[in-house]
Amino acid sequence: MPSASYRVTLRILTLAALGPILGLALGLGSGTALAKGERKTGADKRLAAGELDPREQARQLLQAGVAALAAKDFSSASQSLTGSYRLAPSAGTLFQLGELAAAQGRTTEAQDLMRRFLHDASEPAQSPALKEAQRILALPAQPSGEVRVIGERNAVVLIDDRAVGVLPLPLPLLLPLGEHKVVIERDTLRLEDGVTVLAGRTVELRCQFHPGVVVATIPPALLVLTDYPALSGEPEKRLDQALAQAAGQAHLTVLRQREALMQAPKLADCLTMARCQLELAMQNLLQNVLLLKAAARAGSTADWQLKVVLLDATVGDAAAEIEKDCPGCTAERAADLLAEAAAAALKQGLSRPHGVLEIISVPPGAEVTAGSRSLGATPTRRPYFTGPAEVTLKYSGYKPQQATINIQEGQTASLKLELERELVPALVAPPKVVTRTEILPRPRWRLGVGAAASALGVALVGFGASALSVNGNCVPDSLVGGQCQSIYTTTGIGSGLLVSGVLVVAGGVTLLALPGKRHQVVVSPAINSQ
Repeated sequence: MPSASYRVTLRILTLAALGPILGLALGLGSGTALAKGERKTGADKRLAAGELDPREQARQLLQAGVAALAAKDFSSASQSLTGSYRLAPSAGTLFQLGELAAAQGRTTEAQDLMRRFLHDASEPAQSPALKEAQRILALPAQPSGEVRVIGERNAVVLIDDRAVGVLPLPLPLLLPLGEHKVVIERDTLRLEDGVTVLAGRTVELRCQFHPGVVVATIPPALLVLTDYPALSGEPEKRLDQALAQAAGQAHLTVLRQREALMQAPKLADCLTMARCQLELAMQNLLQNVLLLKAAARAGSTADWQLKVVLLDATVGDAAAEIEKDCPGCTAERAADLLAEAAAAALKQGLSRPHGVLEIISVPPGAEVTAGSRSLGATPTRRPYFTGPAEVTLKYSGYKPQQATINIQEGQTASLKLELERELVPALVAPPKVVTRTEILPRPRWRLGVGAAASALGVALVGFGASALSVNGNCVPDSLVGGQCQSIYTTTGIGSGLLVSGVLVVAGGVTLLALPGKRHQVVVSPAINSQ
């Protein structure tokens, strides 16, 4: 439903002739801001006093503006050129306003003025003004959008207090992104409003001095996201033309990825995800996203896989999805088939009827899902495709509940569910166990080894003591003529045996003396009765 993407704003402005009472009545009735029209009686008084004709004043102001521009006095140049254009609009003044915008670095505004100058002017092909306008138009384009102003003939259009044209405008105004002040003047009448310019979009302003109405609409557009690197050159151009034609038949304009990302640059890194694709559409006030993908099969340059998906941002799901194979195709043929699939997806998806799905739960806050897609938390109310919808509600501490609800076109299907608590078994504390520590008997091998080591140690001590006791004594049978020819030197061996024996005895005693292992023994479990 393309009309769902229209955004319409209405401003009611009073004219001086209607009087303050009617202005107050309109303000109370509509709830919108009112601004009084202005009657410019100064010009009439000057003419009555025999002052210069407005055209002569415009000529003098133009000369003053050109001189101020040459002197780089941009403030005076803007005042003089704007005043000249308001008195007597001309292509020459439009050109000078474009030169002023370019000198001030306002590239988008300069290109807007120059393209309308080229449209209106009848300059020779080699005219310096013509070449200068073409030079400015060839400068790198800045992020911009368009504003088409429709109103009474000969009304002067001012953007941000600068004159930019006279109605009817031959082309839409090209403006930088963001908020701008728009003023429409004719004779004694004045309308004023604001407009938000979106990247790649065209805003239409319809202005009527009687009864003082400015209506702003943004025609619906189709966000197109593409993934076909193998389609370039002529096949890509043919595909772009076919897409624009298919969108035009559905009364949609085409918004490309580059322009859309100017509204939400942070989404550039996740555009392969449906969540980011839908968010990008919402950030650009769009209802539909068309995804196009074409890739050659692995190892082949002539077998193509084509896929087209149309997402509905209000529903958050695919409204149409088409997949095709193109075996043995050229790039041109693949581009043509992809364009046909896109046209079919638009026809199928844009006409898919909607209803409204409303879900309430007790308690609120339950998570609602339809398949793998989240629909938010209860209470929730959102557009949904007609037909049966199977939903699941989940809430911590409650049993999940499933339900099927039938949604009819243009109607609200309501579902209210009271969730049932999950039975959680009571936690029973385990019985308290009372234990005591027991020392196990010494192992038999320790007793045997300890006793043997102790006996061996005692023997070694005895041998060592014996060796030390004879140290320095004369060896028997070594006395010759009453003199000892050989004595015992047993200090080393005796000391070694003695020390070794003491250590072995200590080790044996240790093995015998150490208690057995400690062991926890359950005495009696104290059962918790709670």
